[in-house]
Amino acid sequence: MFSAASVVEFSGETLRSHCTPGFQLTEKAYPEAPHNASHSHANAYLEVTLKGQYVLRLKNKTQVCQPWTMVYHPAGEVHSHCVSPVGARILIIEIASQELRWIRECCSFAEQSLAFEGGKPAWFAARVYREFRHRDSVSPMILEGLALELLAEILRGQESEGGKRIPDWLLRADELIRAKFLERLTLSEIAQEAGIHPVNLAQEYRRRFKYTVGSKIRQLRIEHATRQIQRTDLPLVEIALASGFSDQSSFTVTFKHVTGMTPSAYRRMARPAKPAKIC
Repeated sequence: MFSAASVVEFSGETLRSHCTPGFQLTEKAYPEAPHNASHSHANAYLEVTLKGQYVLRLKNKTQVCQPWTMVYHPAGEVHSHCVSPVGARILIIEIASQELRWIRECCSFAEQSLAFEGGKPAWFAARVYREFRHRDSVSPMILEGLALELLAEILRGQESEGGKRIPDWLLRADELIRAKFLERLTLSEIAQEAGIHPVNLAQEYRRRFKYTVGSKIRQLRIEHATRQIQRTDLPLVEIALASGFSDQSSFTVTFKHVTGMTPSAYRRMARPAKPAKIC
């Protein structure tokens, strides 16, 4: 449980805040800031970029954070931010000590900073943010569950990276998928380009990356669509076609299946009017 003393104040304007037994969630708005002083926080936390852009500087690396970039910070990590002229809006998810205890038991990642771009963690983060904005009497329970799912997905991703070296032919296949996911690819075409039988490709791709080839292409298309929804005013039907979908109906069904919300709901969430402050 969080005590008043354990919740460290973050800079920026607080737009809304909500506490559950295991997590403190706070949405912050940041104006342009060329540099802020190096600092740290007592609690481990995740920060999810909702809008805008900033550069995170750590001891030995720099991370550019754009919409749906997520960064995990261990407790006490020293860092600083440089916020771009467009400003930034960030969801901060502080993790209570009792939740961090089981994370440490499962995975060593709790002791190092990590950054995530898109993928399943981003979809879970979007669901957390949607519930965070909804706020009713059962929201604390729902937020607790979603935040735990988000951490579990991050743990799963770290676990999958610890295996043997990925073969070159599988890396070629993955590179092709990422380069041409908007085109009409078939499993046979990808396998031929990689120099492997389609059955071997399907089995090994799923084993290594935890996705089927088809679900990976779907994920990349949805990620492409979310960027277009957030950054442009294009009609959803145009975004659907430009993202590799045959029509808006199939796009809407797939988008909701992957993200848990419709494209129009995502647009309202990602580009809302300035919210009122909630104490």
